[in-house]
Amino acid sequence: MAGTRVARASIAFTKARRYLANSIVSNLFLVSFIAIHIPLLFVISYTVVANRIDLLVLIPGTLASTVLGVAVSFYFSFRVLSPVRGVIKAVEEYRRARGLKEEPRQRRDEMVELSSSVEGLLSEVSHMLDHLEHKANTDPLTGLRNRRWLFEQAALVFDRARRETSSVAVAIFDIDHFKQFNDRYGHQAGDRVLFTVAEMAQMNVRTYDLLARIGGEEFCIVMPNVTRQQAAHAMERLRLAIEAARIDDLDVGRVTASFGLCVGFPGQEGLKTMLMEADRALYSSKAEGRNRVSICAHRSQAMS
Repeated sequence: MAGTRVARASIAFTKARRYLANSIVSNLFLVSFIAIHIPLLFVISYTVVANRIDLLVLIPGTLASTVLGVAVSFYFSFRVLSPVRGVIKAVEEYRRARGLKEEPRQRRDEMVELSSSVEGLLSEVSHMLDHLEHKANTDPLTGLRNRRWLFEQAALVFDRARRETSSVAVAIFDIDHFKQFNDRYGHQAGDRVLFTVAEMAQMNVRTYDLLARIGGEEFCIVMPNVTRQQAAHAMERLRLAIEAARIDDLDVGRVTASFGLCVGFPGQEGLKTMLMEADRALYSSKAEGRNRVSICAHRSQAMS
């Protein structure tokens, strides 16, 4: 028992020693204590050894030792805080190198300035990471999300659907004869077609549906908690909106899209499986003349 207490005390002492060795506060306290008290102890020792109290010696000696202690304390405090100033300088150089807005300098101590600099830098890094994440998940032409983002978010939708035993609809559609637009009117016109179709899709889906451009002229929509009839109606509405869209250099009705739709209660399969089934329905739409919505025969269809 005694050996255990000794071991615990030894561990506690080691932790305390490490903390004191690495703590700025403890270092500053130690420097101040030594710098002020050692000169005072010297004056007191002189008085004791001399065996008399000479105010003409004691008062100037005390003042001198105090001034010396403060000077030594200030010097070593300055040295202790030098790494802090180094970090502040590094942050300022980083901001200047990246052309970031510099904060106005104020008269404040090093710790406050360090805290402010680091907080500002972390905020800028956070914004930069958000921007990079958005850029990595966004199609630059249409502004829609891309295939990578779709699969990441769809995994969450499918997990929730399994827990709640709710349905999920997956629609895939592409622009009919898109290559002919590029060949006849040029790539700029083709880009306008893609942008317009993306805009129509955004206007005709719910805020919590997942919409993404997953290929050249191919788009995908994931709709949680819908019936087969609701999903089919939504895609038919989008098909008509695309057909009625006005696009520069193209007559109304020239741009159409074919749709493949799969609706069901997800089991172990995920987006990839339902995409394959929706893709087969899309080919049925193309085979039947394009500009239509076809629904696949999923093995566990959501009720109408």
